[in-house]
Amino acid sequence: MNDKTKHMIVGGWIGLLTFPIAFITGFTWAAVISLICGSIIFVGKEMYDERKKYPTGFDKRDLLADYMGLFIGYVIVFMIKWIINVSNL
Repeated sequence: MNDKTKHMIVGGWIGLLTFPIAFITGFTWAAVISLICGSIIFVGKEMYDERKKYPTGFDKRDLLADYMGLFIGYVIVFMIKWIINVSNL
């Protein structure tokens, strides 16, 4: 599994965490919370990569993969939420 795939998976999981948070805060706030927490994790990881013992540098493509995964997680959560709302009619 390559590095970008791993970044997308982590971003996707953070996006999927929107679903359980939404039960407490509502969907919009859950998306904002996961975006902020995800951004801290994503940017923090890239900053760490610049300063670790054998630095690999700050990779904007890694960040892109992180946010693409986050967006995919959001889409999945939105679809689940839509299915739940439609089935409750």
